[in-house]
Amino acid sequence: MTDLVEASGLSVGAIYRYFESKDQAVSPPLATLVRSQVEDLRAGIAALLPDHEPAKAEAAAEAFVTLCHGYGQQLAVRGDLDPAPYAAALLAIIDS
Repeated sequence: MTDLVEASGLSVGAIYRYFESKDQAVSPPLATLVRSQVEDLRAGIAALLPDHEPAKAEAAAEAFVTLCHGYGQQLAVRGDLDPAPYAAALLAIIDS
């Protein structure tokens, strides 16, 4: 929040005239950053599959990102998740 206050030139109190909460002030920029990082990840994965036609490489990249996201969510909930099935699924995606 300190960075936001400094970058805006506003005081902490003034920030809350524009946003109801810290989450509201930080969430949109964070969402933009995450979207950008996921797009970069998709592009990076697709680039690792030069032998695939572009549409297939993009589909594999999307499947990879989706599977990683699901693994991350399950790991956050359970904490003791076996990565082997996810690794096998990722290899199957790449080999397809």
